[in-house]
Amino acid sequence: MVMALDVESVPECTLQNGICGLLWAFDISEPIDPKTGKMTSLDVNAYNSAVLLCPLPFNVDVVPRSKEHLACIERELESAETYMAQWE
Repeated sequence: MVMALDVESVPECTLQNGICGLLWAFDISEPIDPKTGKMTSLDVNAYNSAVLLCPLPFNVDVVPRSKEHLACIERELESAETYMAQWE
């Protein structure tokens, strides 16, 4: 069965696909403090005080899930760079 996408759902699907790709490729975790060797907690209440609430900058560790994941990421990057080179 083929489902038709309406125009409003395209950005949402694009964002969801990007997030799923990041979660597939990387382990994302709270950083380890180099001095103590313990995991640093994130402040879940760290937002700006503007009309539009946005999280303040924070640190995380982003590590490829495996050598195979890293190889796939590098292949995809090379393919994308080759494709985009036509507009340089």
